[in-house]
Amino acid sequence: MELQSSAADYLDQAEQAKLLSLRQTDPHVAEVLSQVERILASQTFKRVQGHARDFLAFVVERKLLGQERRIKEKNIAIHVFHEPPDYNPAGRTAKIRVAAGNLRQKLVEYYEIEGRNDPIEITLPNFGYVPEIEDRRISIGIGRFENWNPGGVDRLLCAVISDELVHELAKAGVIRVAPVRNFKTLDHPPLRYCVRGSLESLDDVLRLNVSVSDLQAGRVVVAESFEGRREHFLKLSHRVATAIAAVLMPRPKKLKPTGPLRRPPARETAHGNPRRRCLPSR
Repeated sequence: MELQSSAADYLDQAEQAKLLSLRQTDPHVAEVLSQVERILASQTFKRVQGHARDFLAFVVERKLLGQERRIKEKNIAIHVFHEPPDYNPAGRTAKIRVAAGNLRQKLVEYYEIEGRNDPIEITLPNFGYVPEIEDRRISIGIGRFENWNPGGVDRLLCAVISDELVHELAKAGVIRVAPVRNFKTLDHPPLRYCVRGSLESLDDVLRLNVSVSDLQAGRVVVAESFEGRREHFLKLSHRVATAIAAVLMPRPKKLKPTGPLRRPPARETAHGNPRRRCLPSR
């Protein structure tokens, strides 16, 4: 799999080879680079100028290469905006800082709509150029639902509903789901949340009692009952999964204001009085 053509402008051959090797051997690097491509192909970035697109690729690829110290304003100016080697960040131009602000805002816009369910979130911090890369996926374990019906009736249905919850939540994209037989003896990576539940039935009506616990915080975040007709148990499972996802899905980060906007000082006339713009008389 080839890297973006823009990488040739700021990565030498050894760096390109290293990044390509990382993409082929490191799943995290592969996911992050795919996320950059997804962002740049989005409608949000469709009309963004080429320099801004290269800006994002530059800072992300440098970070993946372990070169965070090289993500400086001067390097961005030279390699992305093709400024001369003697570019002075302390100069009067604010081109790079303005471009960073625009890119920062575009990323926020992207994750508010198109990228809301993306597994990887890339943001640009205020007053900085080193990107923050976050895996937004949530690890959640789905236990077998307990059968509260006498005589073992609907025992098989409990297993089917648990499997349906695994399937429905996995489709959300940002939730890592694992079926769990026993939460006391976990044989897979640590979970953030666990889902437990029970099934009751009365004639043709099913009731699912569901609880979702935050294992890190040690508290229950969802405790709710859902009812539906027996023949619609798949729709009932979908309702449960939708309710769980609504609570656990990550929210996009909001762009923090960098400070209050101030009105520029009024220009003074030769007499020392502020010059005011007069409205034309009607």
